[in-house]
Amino acid sequence: MSRGPDVDAWYAGQDDPFGVGTHWYERRKRTVVLAALTRERYARAWDAASGTGHLAADLLDRCDEVVASDAAARAVELSAARLAAAGHRARATRCVLPDRPVAAVGCDLVVLSEVLYYLDDATRGALPAVLEAAVHGVPRAEVLAVTWRHHPGDAHLSGTAAQAELDTGLRTAGWRHRVGHREEDFVLDSWTRTASSPTAHDA
Repeated sequence: MSRGPDVDAWYAGQDDPFGVGTHWYERRKRTVVLAALTRERYARAWDAASGTGHLAADLLDRCDEVVASDAAARAVELSAARLAAAGHRARATRCVLPDRPVAAVGCDLVVLSEVLYYLDDATRGALPAVLEAAVHGVPRAEVLAVTWRHHPGDAHLSGTAAQAELDTGLRTAGWRHRVGHREEDFVLDSWTRTASSPTAHDA
């Protein structure tokens, strides 16, 4: 995250500020994310806003390797602890978007969960290029984004608007929209492309 809320303050005195591990809404949403993935197995996934690491841990059931990153130092510690049992298959690192962890290269899956609306205009605009760099050279790649539909008080825009903006950017870059899921409180989309995909708009 970049120039948005004070993400470190979220974790001051509490290790699960959004109830990711306890609230049914959050637990169910993670299940929906896993169900929306279009492939059974992935080689390397990048969870670009890992938070407490719950989703990154879930992804290990479907991925050979998982790279988890977050802008909040405490979130990275929590992710690292939750992923520790996976050994060399998982790593957690602090990284502020639009920067990309060194390990987030050759990814065939990138997940953006509850982060888009906290990114400023410039960072959101840079995301398609960041994602292209993360999947560069991969024959088949997939991006999945999921977010609360509404407008948090400390966010730049609503989740619905941020999701639509990413959809436009990725389609323009040659990605194909594969999955769309809308509920009263959250929205999920995924896009895929191959290394030889055209760069023209793919409706």
